[in-house]
Amino acid sequence: FVDRLGDTFRWKGENVSTEEVESVINIFEEIDMCSVYGVLIPQTEGRAGMVSLHKKSDKIFDFKGFLMYLKKYLPNYAIPKFIRIIDGFDFTATHKIQKVKLKKEGYNVNELNDDILVLLPKSSEYISLTKDVYQEISEGKYPF
Repeated sequence: FVDRLGDTFRWKGENVSTEEVESVINIFEEIDMCSVYGVLIPQTEGRAGMVSLHKKSDKIFDFKGFLMYLKKYLPNYAIPKFIRIIDGFDFTATHKIQKVKLKKEGYNVNELNDDILVLLPKSSEYISLTKDVYQEISEGKYPF
């Protein structure tokens, strides 16, 4: 299986279509626009799902409701493990979101100023990705 940038990624032995996941996420009422892509997690096979999203408003985002929604409409392997809240997207000349940059930036909280959340294994909610949790993920302490 060859990962075509932006189209699909492989996680838990399954092919995940970024367009399918984006279409589900973009329907959630608090989201203006999103981009889904796969990111590498050390000591883990495949790429975990990550979504960068732009909210419709500055109101507090309902992450619990969002996760319940995702669990209702997506298989477990397609639910993004990371969420990045961004102020806006960069677009290509053909008006597509520039995923290459987002994918390269990943979830490194040491290099990004955006809010990033993670759904840790066996967790029932997204939590803030702190520098300590990022370090523990980098060291393979969570069996994704």
